[in-house]
Amino acid sequence: MKNPRIALAQLMLRTGSMIKSLAMMVMRPEDLIEFGRMSYASQNTVARWSNPSFLQDGLNSFEQHLLQHCPVRSGKLLLLGVGGGREALSLAQRGYRVTGVDFVADMVDQAKANAARFGYSIDGLVQEISTLDIPSTSFDMCWISKYMYSSIPTRSRRIEMLKLIARGLRDDGTFVCQFHWNPCLLLSERSTRLHRIVAALTRGYRQYEPGDRLWAHQEFLHVFHDETSLREEFIAGDFNIIQMITNEDDVMGGAVLRKRGENQ
Repeated sequence: MKNPRIALAQLMLRTGSMIKSLAMMVMRPEDLIEFGRMSYASQNTVARWSNPSFLQDGLNSFEQHLLQHCPVRSGKLLLLGVGGGREALSLAQRGYRVTGVDFVADMVDQAKANAARFGYSIDGLVQEISTLDIPSTSFDMCWISKYMYSSIPTRSRRIEMLKLIARGLRDDGTFVCQFHWNPCLLLSERSTRLHRIVAALTRGYRQYEPGDRLWAHQEFLHVFHDETSLREEFIAGDFNIIQMITNEDDVMGGAVLRKRGENQ
């Protein structure tokens, strides 16, 4: 049986622009995650992310820049949001032993098959990354695919995910985090009030934060616009910040984080 909140949101997305902007508000955090999973589970989407030409693009210049600031140069790497395997393949080529995680089983299968086609072996887990279930202290490094950190609804859920990642990392383990960034984001108090009224009336997404939206009608996206609050989020999730990279000319932001020890 189809989730009624997702069905209502999909109906709203077929109407005018104002109603479309409110579709997110009738869904709860779990619905927003399932809404995204449904979008990425389509055969066309899996095929697009698994296209051989896309895989061979490797890490983009921003991702390479983040990797240069990472103190972990080898070891076991947990890749969150493996998709068709673009980053997994590139990181395996650099010597990391990759375990890819995705909430779409076909993506995980494609990533493993694509890596094998190029002569590499990666492991795969079918999980939703905000409820990550991995053994404690089992990885040297974690890497989250571009924008994936922004795809987790609510600050509290992101912090809980950070704590799960930290628990899965060895002492001084490193987390490379990418997120959607726009310091010039236009925030309307009137729009915020309207969104919260709809959420209250429908008992939907009552944890709404300015910057939350449905990207391309496909998935939830939180646009970060305040570096201070983002730093506080990382620290609350048991990480220290090695490097933070943001600018006004790029919607991609990133950070290299180190797991915080018990005495820090």
